[in-house]
Amino acid sequence: MKRIFYSLLFAGTVWTAASQNPPEIKTPDRKAAERIEEYYLSKMLPDSM
Repeated sequence: MKRIFYSLLFAGTVWTAASQNPPEIKTPDRKAAERIEEYYLSKMLPDSM
């Protein structure tokens, strides 16, 4: 449950940050964003969750 919460929180943060960027800087590449998300989730949460 926490994992879902954190991934939603992260996605919301990325979405907000992307929407505030200048138009020429597009939304980050989806694969890169997923890699970053996995990295942060692995740092924040124990593997057992």
